[in-house]
Amino acid sequence: MSELPLQFVWCENSKSIFRQTLKSAEIQQKLYEFTKSDFTNDLNGVNKCVSELQNILLDTSKKSLKIKKNKLRKRENVAQKKWFDKDAESNDTISENSLIKNIKIQPTLNDLESDKNSKNSPKDSEWFSHFEQLHCKHQISNKEHEGIIENLKHIVNSKNLLNELDTEITNEEILNAAKKIKTKKLHTQIELIMK
Repeated sequence: MSELPLQFVWCENSKSIFRQTLKSAEIQQKLYEFTKSDFTNDLNGVNKCVSELQNILLDTSKKSLKIKKNKLRKRENVAQKKWFDKDAESNDTISENSLIKNIKIQPTLNDLESDKNSKNSPKDSEWFSHFEQLHCKHQISNKEHEGIIENLKHIVNSKNLLNELDTEITNEEILNAAKKIKTKKLHTQIELIMK
């Protein structure tokens, strides 16, 4: 059996129209010939029977039903690229993505450019003197130097530098931990090591 190439449109009265066409003299004659013909039970006989019945149904459908037509969309005024632009089209998605990011950043860059020329921005001489002072050697008096050292010592002394992890582990702590493990071998080996 082959696929049906035609698609028929069914509506509310299609059923009754199909029945009327089946009752027509031409289709009745074909059905009569179909019932009188003797088909064999092998593969060729069954295929012949199916194809004849299919042809009868197709003829009836063509006479009674509408065939579905695919509507093609009309394309009007589709812009063609100019001959000199066709080869310039980029197939590289990475460069396209970076272009999109740059386009998004462009307004920010324009704002920064306009800020350079604003009246509030410092002049070149001010920048120069500022960085010159940062990198020159500072003169600190001995009193200031001693005051800084005393403040640092006071901060170090005020902190509790020793915590539980800074103390030394005793033999008793090791033995207690070994007893909790519940393995006789380990416990006896540790006792031998400690003695």
